[in-house]
Amino acid sequence: MSLPAGTKLGSYEILGQIGAGGMGEVYKARDTRLSRLVAIKVLPAERVTDVERRQRFIQEARTASALNHPSIITIHDIAVDHGRDYLVMEYVAGKTLRALIPPTGMDLRELLKIAIQLTDALGAAHAAGILHRDLKPSNIMVSESGLVKILDFGLAKLTERYMSDDDATRTYEPKTEPGRILGTLDYMAPEQAEGKALDARADIFSFGTVLYEMTTGRRAFCEDSDAATIAALLTKEPSPLSQAAPTAPAQLEHIIRQCLRKDPSQRPQHIADVKALLEELRDESASGKLRRAAAPKRSRRWRWPAIAVALLALGAAGARWWLMRGPQEAAPRVVPVTMLAGSETQPSFSTDGSQVVFSWDGEKQDNWDLYVKIVGTTNALRLTTDAAADGFPAWSPDGREIAFLKRGPQAHGIYLISPLGGPERKLADFDAALSAAAWSPDGKFLVAAKYRPDQGAAADAGALVLVPLDGGEARSFLPPAPGRWLLYPAYSPDGRALAFASCGGSTQASYCDIWIVPLNAHFLPEGQPRQLTRVDYFMVGVGWSRDGRSVVYSAGTLAAQGYFLFRIDVAGGEPSRLEIASQGATYPAVAPKADRLVFSRAVYDPDIWRLPAGGKPEAFLVSSAVDANAQFSPDGRRVAFASGRSGEGIAMWLANADGSGVVQLTHGPEDYHGSPRWSPDGRWVAYDARGKNGRWNIKVVDASGGQTRQLTSGAFTSSVPSWSKEGKSIYFTSDRTGRFEVWRMPFPEGAAEQITGDGGFGPALESSDARTVYYLKDAGDGPLYSRPLSGGAEKQVLERVARRGFAVFDDGIYYIYAGPDGLAKSEVRFHDFATGRSRSVGAIESGTLNPIAARVGVGFSVSPDRKTFLFTHYGSAGSDLMMIENFR
Repeated sequence: MSLPAGTKLGSYEILGQIGAGGMGEVYKARDTRLSRLVAIKVLPAERVTDVERRQRFIQEARTASALNHPSIITIHDIAVDHGRDYLVMEYVAGKTLRALIPPTGMDLRELLKIAIQLTDALGAAHAAGILHRDLKPSNIMVSESGLVKILDFGLAKLTERYMSDDDATRTYEPKTEPGRILGTLDYMAPEQAEGKALDARADIFSFGTVLYEMTTGRRAFCEDSDAATIAALLTKEPSPLSQAAPTAPAQLEHIIRQCLRKDPSQRPQHIADVKALLEELRDESASGKLRRAAAPKRSRRWRWPAIAVALLALGAAGARWWLMRGPQEAAPRVVPVTMLAGSETQPSFSTDGSQVVFSWDGEKQDNWDLYVKIVGTTNALRLTTDAAADGFPAWSPDGREIAFLKRGPQAHGIYLISPLGGPERKLADFDAALSAAAWSPDGKFLVAAKYRPDQGAAADAGALVLVPLDGGEARSFLPPAPGRWLLYPAYSPDGRALAFASCGGSTQASYCDIWIVPLNAHFLPEGQPRQLTRVDYFMVGVGWSRDGRSVVYSAGTLAAQGYFLFRIDVAGGEPSRLEIASQGATYPAVAPKADRLVFSRAVYDPDIWRLPAGGKPEAFLVSSAVDANAQFSPDGRRVAFASGRSGEGIAMWLANADGSGVVQLTHGPEDYHGSPRWSPDGRWVAYDARGKNGRWNIKVVDASGGQTRQLTSGAFTSSVPSWSKEGKSIYFTSDRTGRFEVWRMPFPEGAAEQITGDGGFGPALESSDARTVYYLKDAGDGPLYSRPLSGGAEKQVLERVARRGFAVFDDGIYYIYAGPDGLAKSEVRFHDFATGRSRSVGAIESGTLNPIAARVGVGFSVSPDRKTFLFTHYGSAGSDLMMIENFR
């Protein structure tokens, strides 16, 4: 029974019904408290006793409320009134996409405007680990201003029933699968119809069906019966656009065809790839370079005489060229190489490009080992099995051996192993940097990078070192410039040059550029190195193009998915970004004798979670971009945090303590703003900023906004600020002495003084009486130390504190305990000054951290009333190997 206008549900007044279906009745309503219009979905009275329906109703509220994206409907509240469950959402004045699609399809410009917004919203959901599983035109709203909103997340993550598009429930039980299937048949992926496990590629298929319908005005799969529709999903292709929409561009047909591949492994693996293709199509449409979809060929006998005359007119030489020129070059495309749990990274090709060796942390993400995989096959051969971390493999030129780094307490150095497996051979005890070695073209030696620590560096630390294959003594190959260290050596295809990354700053905050050194006939340096790039970005991998005319590298900011592949001509010029690889691309490797480039694509999404005292962790500030390092204001009413949700680097943002009122506080010109800290009076926010030159400095901004003020400068790192108790000075971390120490400078201006003398890393927090300062030794997990500010020796206070994860109060220290297994499962503890003991406050799950994600930090904060704890949670983390086919 519908609710009449004027009915009250809590503080909401019903204004009229918008729609109804099996999943609920939707009403337009007024929020009497906030004087705003809302949409309310009410679970029908006859469904209240249906436990499964009620669970799905609650699931929709929880799933959608975990997402924060302009194209995903916002959930305000879920409540019960007199036994009636209802869901309160934002009210969107507009129409469903179904109502907007004309019988002959949509205008291309309007289609692309809507479709690109859809891919962006799906990307946000997938990054949060959420699959929609029921994407269709009736679940998509378009506002009067053209803003897209995805509705109805009630089926996300459930796999037990499917519905027709009019929401009438039916049941289908495939013989090959016990149980039932959830979704809408006409828009369902084949694997969903078969009851198989689903991932983001199922949503990509559904998106393809929606895109087809937007283009043609008709459904891609719609038969007379359920059985016939399922058969079509599994075996048939929709009518080609050349017939269903003759004016549609060929590029659009290609995108739809890729999304509708029956085999998930042949579809685009990330919705971001589809978005990139649609944006490219939009740009080409604006430039007038589009081609229509290819029409079926028709015989025209009368044309042949004219063609024959034209061929004769070309002349013998021209005709011969026309007949013998062969097929056109295929366009580059990205295909998956691995799709395993955890992280697959640091790939290297066999000489012919048919196999890839890589490092994988395993199904349980508990140990790094080497694996070899034939491209295009399913299984991978495990090469190493011991407890040490094995990584950074490099295939020998003759294909008979693989060199790799082994890092562990029992075994350490450079090792060799056959691509077929078997015993390992230790080549050298070598303190290697995290960088693959380069084989000399004749296979007689390796060039490896030697580790350069921030403290106590050896004379040849940071150099490239020659390691003979015959077991001889390692010797210098190329020394670094003062204050620099070298990484990622790579021989050119002809062996006449070596490319490498030269890095500066510190190992915790570095910036690099590509250099090239010429080589002699023995593949040794001859002449002075030449700087190729001037970007000063952090780099993760260097390689040569197959023709030796360009260098490919990964560079970016120390932010989630902030890395891209770039290419630069060896002759010089500006680097160009390889957009086809998308974001998160690292460790590029080019096949020596095939047009293939393999790389690791990182996917991880840090969000801000909160732990109520005595409760369980829950999502707090969530988006598809970086959200990290949250800090409560002194009065506990606001939160400052670092976020990439603007799409233009990482900036400082503010929110109310309940997560509402999110606003951007800083805007460039740096690409990364992090580590926010409030002044004691709540007026200022100090933070560190990474400039375009790769260097970090301390800045402050008024908490109400406005111009920023830079407090530090110089050719060194200054980061991780914190305030003194009186707010008259700022502590920070700097490597200006050659290693990280804690420094302090007066605010708003004055000369900095060094506080620690045996290493120190922020945040440096004062005790309540301002007599003691607490700090860590580096950016990782480790002991917490204290030092009297009046002078005296430091002492260890706590043994294992997670990176930046502590807060000092007058009676003790709250901190995140970093167990021996890292931060995947940890807890908040309180160390009591009076007893000297620690007790558990609550368990947290910080997620799996990969080496790049770990740089964002945990951003621990405690509310002034000690009732809420904030921390950074990595909802998804990992990487897959991807390959660019036809890379030239």
